[in-house]
Amino acid sequence: MIAYFNKNYVATGIFDREIGRNLARLKQKREQSDYDDFFIASKEEAQKQFDNAESIVAAIIEYMRKNNSGTII
Repeated sequence: MIAYFNKNYVATGIFDREIGRNLARLKQKREQSDYDDFFIASKEEAQKQFDNAESIVAAIIEYMRKNNSGTII
């Protein structure tokens, strides 16, 4: 899904490359927390990733509003 998003939305310039990089970081951190036996996220790291996720969702919602792309909750 991330590869599809990057190919169709980031590479085409619809979304900034920073959003693509942040998505990759979020995925990496999620995988680390799932599969690394001793992974412990600091409160600061968790907050940073939460803020990244919020900004990505906000950018997608804004895109959907501007392009009348379906229902937004």
